[in-house]
Amino acid sequence: MYNLTFPLFLSICLFLSPLCLHLSASISLCLLLPVSIPSLSPSLSVSISLSPSLSVSISLCLCVSDLFSGQLRSSLHCSVCSHYSTCFDVFGDLSLPIPKRSAGGGVSLRECLDLFSQEEKLDEDNAPMCERCNRRTESTKRLTIQRFPQVIVMHLNRFALSRYAVCKSSVCVSFPLAGLDMGSYGPVDFLYDLYAVCNHSGTVNMGHYTAFCLDDDGSGWYCYNDSTVTPVSENQLQSSQAYVLFYQRRK
Repeated sequence: MYNLTFPLFLSICLFLSPLCLHLSASISLCLLLPVSIPSLSPSLSVSISLSPSLSVSISLCLCVSDLFSGQLRSSLHCSVCSHYSTCFDVFGDLSLPIPKRSAGGGVSLRECLDLFSQEEKLDEDNAPMCERCNRRTESTKRLTIQRFPQVIVMHLNRFALSRYAVCKSSVCVSFPLAGLDMGSYGPVDFLYDLYAVCNHSGTVNMGHYTAFCLDDDGSGWYCYNDSTVTPVSENQLQSSQAYVLFYQRRK
């Protein structure tokens, strides 16, 4: 059976995510959990103190940072002196670029991940400071995942700034429902299974959000559209409206 309290719980998690960002550098995003609401209720405790220091105390039965937070590794290579430097950043979601395609052409999630992690040339205004050269130099940058979260959130970057305005990409991105292999993007070969999709229909100026979510026992998918919940087939999950993908690491 689907859980009618899911939309309310999703709204609460969306509200808490900015607070989690300020609470700890290791807590970046809390959107939804692959567990039922009743199992969370007994130990869910949230208190906000509006003191001058704006202290925030959040206690969850599950560690949010362990579930949603991963670590990105950013590697810089100076083209002048060949010096390598590395820095690490916490992420709560991966914002994936969508490769450009001709009208009607689709892409795969793998292509988006490859584009996200491919080497990027940094020069001119984007040139970073080289520690060895002690000046801005032409460099190459590559992003990989140093630490994988239990739940990985992938945001398909459909909105991009063109020359004159912000445009929305309608390219259909195909994605696996099970067995997403992330071994090419980090030091460990993890498999992930899809359990939720957030969809956006409409334009840059106006639109509507819906969600596809896998039932707790994995028996079927449901569409959450405002107060309406209806069963959907796996074929309906793949569309040009898919916006945010939620994958759970396989045990």
